[in-house]
Amino acid sequence: MEVNTKQVWQKLKYPYWFLTGWGLFWVLTFILMMTGHHKAWGVPQPSEKALTFKSLPPFEGLAQMETSPEVTQQLYQMFPEKTAKNYIGQINQAISRLTQQWQPGGDPASFLRLGDFQDSLALQQLSLGSIEGLSGQSLSDVPLSQFSLLGNQKLGQLIKIVPGLKDQSVSSVPFVQDAIQSGGYNPSKISNLPIGEVLQAYPQLGKIGLNQMNLDQYSLSAIPGIEQVPLGKFAGWQNASIASVPGLVSVPINQLGKNTGGIIGQIHWVLSEVEKPALNSISGSYQSGFSVPCTNNCAHIELGTNPLAAGKQWISGQYQKVPGGEGVLKAMFGGKEPTGRHPFGKGFKVVVWKIDESTGTVKTAWFFRICIKNLGCSPYGIGPVPGFVYQEGDWIFLGA
Repeated sequence: MEVNTKQVWQKLKYPYWFLTGWGLFWVLTFILMMTGHHKAWGVPQPSEKALTFKSLPPFEGLAQMETSPEVTQQLYQMFPEKTAKNYIGQINQAISRLTQQWQPGGDPASFLRLGDFQDSLALQQLSLGSIEGLSGQSLSDVPLSQFSLLGNQKLGQLIKIVPGLKDQSVSSVPFVQDAIQSGGYNPSKISNLPIGEVLQAYPQLGKIGLNQMNLDQYSLSAIPGIEQVPLGKFAGWQNASIASVPGLVSVPINQLGKNTGGIIGQIHWVLSEVEKPALNSISGSYQSGFSVPCTNNCAHIELGTNPLAAGKQWISGQYQKVPGGEGVLKAMFGGKEPTGRHPFGKGFKVVVWKIDESTGTVKTAWFFRICIKNLGCSPYGIGPVPGFVYQEGDWIFLGA
């Protein structure tokens, strides 16, 4: 039987062009999202632009907790009594340090550290100059005392990391001249010499701690070039709080982490716990993976727009718990933690928490863990610490 190709084409041409066009649309969209990542971050995001560390809600306080009976029992079975008691003390101290810092009304930016975000937002790559540009704030007149990292430095370290400072004369930088004097030295005989040459001739001057100076008397502009130094060049940067870096709390979150490989998704739907099932999950834990489905009480947010996240469901950890932890400490919190993601790294877990379908609002929460050498890590069960609040239509950072 001879096939009439013209008749076949007449019947199939419309489905063909429709499917071809639809396929090309998604292919091109995917390519644009992959190659134009910076543009993806630049999509108008009204609510996300307002999200800063300053906009985090204050702490509500956490209930006091201590080592679980399961962990205590394991420790006494594994170690001599004295060693077991020592480990129990370490665990309780670690928990206490966390809960005591989270006093009701406390500022999250004063607790969160730069090191918590080194793999996600890469805060260590920022300089005071770039922070000034991103925040829209002028920082030149900010007192040096408000930049606590500076007090952790020795004079020699400062000269090493600030570009061009070693080539300037001592007298041309009064801050350096005063630092030398604060160490008990008379700078008058060396005032016209380059700073680098002076420190090479008198290496003991490099050991002068800047914390022994009255930093309130100086502004950031007193150290020419300091605005160019990445935060990661300063000694002890990992443990510096977000609030201790001038202007950082005012930098929009969507301006950070552009080069870390993370993706974003737009919140299309906020759905309550009556929803079930939710099988296209992107939430879970390190132990269970991040595609743990939900079969009952499946409150979640559903994402769209970005093809890499379209249709994915981030399930609420208020209703779903997943396995977590490792080693002996895995037994804490019953070996479970709220389902969620780690867009900002292992420091804490971001959990979709309270969902209000009627207003299209989702409140996130952050959960922490403790890790003890030789004992492993607990599940992420210390929380909830209030996180960012989102509405339907907002963009949310998903991480890698």
